[in-house]
Amino acid sequence: MKERKLLRNIFLTVFVVLTLTNIVFLYVAFSIEHTTWLGLFLAITFALLETTIIVILNTYYNDLLKIVGKNTVRTIRLENLNHPLLLKLSNIAPGTYNHSLNVAQLSTKAAKSIGLDEGFIRIGAYFHDIGKLRNPKIFNENGIGRDLKTDDLKKTSRQIIDHVTYGQKLAREYNLPDEAIEYISQHHGSSEIYSLKNKSNGKNIIAQYPGPKPLTRQAAILMLADSVEARVKGLKVTSDENITRAIESEFTNKLKDGQLEYSGLSVFEIKKIKESFQGTMNAIYHRRKIKNG
Repeated sequence: MKERKLLRNIFLTVFVVLTLTNIVFLYVAFSIEHTTWLGLFLAITFALLETTIIVILNTYYNDLLKIVGKNTVRTIRLENLNHPLLLKLSNIAPGTYNHSLNVAQLSTKAAKSIGLDEGFIRIGAYFHDIGKLRNPKIFNENGIGRDLKTDDLKKTSRQIIDHVTYGQKLAREYNLPDEAIEYISQHHGSSEIYSLKNKSNGKNIIAQYPGPKPLTRQAAILMLADSVEARVKGLKVTSDENITRAIESEFTNKLKDGQLEYSGLSVFEIKKIKESFQGTMNAIYHRRKIKNG
């Protein structure tokens, strides 16, 4: 029903625009002296053009409806948690899967708070970490953790960074839309992996994601949600005060590092996103306290 309504609105808009333009042409043509034949010619020509466009639109109405409907169905399918990639993630990397659900909740509410459509950002959040399927055990959220020796850092650094490029590869194999692939490629921007950098003791270890930095407001929201969720989950005590400090710290780090410079987010929007994150994280951990209590 939504697709049909959309197409009908398009048809109606085209018809109204063409009709109004036709009236303007008639008015101008007949308001000029000694141009009756010219005016008549212009009126007939434009009427024929209008009719042709309407006939073409009517002819391809069903095809247009199929295209719009197909894209809508595809979006609904990607938002379904039964997608094969998400099922695989829940089985092989359950911590990453739960992290992705929380990131989706954070991202969609924050996007809505600044007037953005939350549809594709939800899809981006669900799939942003699918690259961790290659080496799930090296990521802390999967319950294994990393007790690394200096000799292991170079290899582990490559594996951690690789989850972005491998995620893009998987997304293409499973025919995910370009928007989802962009979220995957941008969700770490060119951030440094500080936990590895601090252990490197000055050794030549690549501990920085290749980028690009977020190029849209939605991608920036996903990056912030990703880092905030991970940071808050790592807190020993998830009080409201600690959550606030963690969110402030992540926002400050991303701004200081220039990760949001191409996103188009305004100062006001960043403030609204921060407030949204605060409310969502407090709600998540408040529910957990009640459940555990």
